[in-house]
Amino acid sequence: MKKKFLCSAIAFSLAVSMLSSGIGGSTVYAAESSKEKYVKSSGENIIAEFDDSDMITDFEVSEVEMPPEVIHEVDYNHLDHAVEEKILEEDVELPDEGAGEEDEEEQPNTDPNNAYIVTNNTAWNGTIENANEFRWYAFNAEAASKVTIFLQMNEALDADLYLFGVDDETSSLELIDGSATEGVGVTELLNTVVDSGIYFFAISGCESTGNYAFAFFQSSVDVANEINDSLADATTIGFGNVTGVIDNPLDYDYYKITLDSPAVIKYGITSTDGYSIGYAGSTGTGAGLYSIDNTNGFIKANAGTYYFAVSTNDNSVYSATSTYTVNFKKIANVSDSSSTFIVGISESAGIVLEVNNDATVNYVNGNLIDISYSYVNNLSNSAGGQYYNISIDPDAGEWITFSDVYEPAAVYYHSSTKPAMNVSSRPALLLTYVGNTQFYRINCLGTGAYSMNTYQHNFNNVTVLIDPSTGRLIDIVEFNYYYDFAPVGSNSITWTRSYSMNLYEDNGEE
Repeated sequence: MKKKFLCSAIAFSLAVSMLSSGIGGSTVYAAESSKEKYVKSSGENIIAEFDDSDMITDFEVSEVEMPPEVIHEVDYNHLDHAVEEKILEEDVELPDEGAGEEDEEEQPNTDPNNAYIVTNNTAWNGTIENANEFRWYAFNAEAASKVTIFLQMNEALDADLYLFGVDDETSSLELIDGSATEGVGVTELLNTVVDSGIYFFAISGCESTGNYAFAFFQSSVDVANEINDSLADATTIGFGNVTGVIDNPLDYDYYKITLDSPAVIKYGITSTDGYSIGYAGSTGTGAGLYSIDNTNGFIKANAGTYYFAVSTNDNSVYSATSTYTVNFKKIANVSDSSSTFIVGISESAGIVLEVNNDATVNYVNGNLIDISYSYVNNLSNSAGGQYYNISIDPDAGEWITFSDVYEPAAVYYHSSTKPAMNVSSRPALLLTYVGNTQFYRINCLGTGAYSMNTYQHNFNNVTVLIDPSTGRLIDIVEFNYYYDFAPVGSNSITWTRSYSMNLYEDNGEE
């Protein structure tokens, strides 16, 4: 609706003494976590050579991929308009305590010197008795505050709303904001943020007369995020906690968060007042939210900007001081591959595992997993010689197994003496690969005093630790020549099952 011009600039001289008078005051497999520490040292847990009967088998991964459930936004803007038309009707409960109206014994509030003092969460009634008449009100903001005024009038009155600040140097009022919508009986809404100080607002008849009513709300708790009552004014946030208040029955707090790359996220709200948070829309090519696990609230979010709105579920429940806390959490990045799907999430470890249809191409936290390994060394001295050739072929068609004790797990890597890659202690992904060929080969020969170090065997399976931040191999867990066999030398690996991990079937359903 077209906005009309605010009435011509208004400045009223006003005694400083008046300013101080009276205004002061899917199927989900939850892998168990434990604090058991796994330590393997040379000379311990020696494993004999495998024969063909030791081949680990695995169930077949389905080739049918079912997309996860799409999350649709709620049109909060549509709700805003529907409710705004009823701001003073019976189905929107406004405050009745402290409600005021003109007292016959008081001076009429037709000039600022006789302004009525209003406070938070009060409703007032009044009458414009003469054309172009102003009715004045004042309030004190002890700190920077969000101020909301809902104004409704009878069908014969076209009332406008003007907000004034006080110019201390000239002791006059300066127009700083207002709401002037064209048409009789049309609701006016003023939402603004003011600094600390004394303020006046006036209701003007603009060439008409009649009755009006307004509700006044004032809050200073989350003023840094206001005004964020619409999608266009959404507060930009990052991952973490945000605290706010719903300070009036029609208050919506909008937030927006931007992802530069796909990720698994979750969001929620903590509120003693029963407030809720909902998805309000997105922008960006390819943006979209997809539910992975309704029980744990895991969502896949593509790159884009996402909008969320906090609101009350009961128009009688709101507060200028009772806070809610919204939490946005990123579990981990995921790949932008169209041929993989999420099969494992560990919130506590910050790990997300993706696989393709046969689990031969896999990602952790958006990084392509690479289990390639090659160690070749030839040592000799007067006592004898040692020849080492240990390798993993990553292109032999091996796949991740999900069977029994070999299923993927989120663990904590402490240290090892013969790592494939030197990294600090950190969460890691424990995976067991199996294949139809012997892709893991150990060919170690010892001569002379080192002859007992001889071990030669090829495997169709290997258990490894993967670094989530790179997708690269940290170390070989089992079978490891140094930790499981070599009788000469002092080597060990230590890791702990410190986290739980939710594992999903490939259809993305809970």
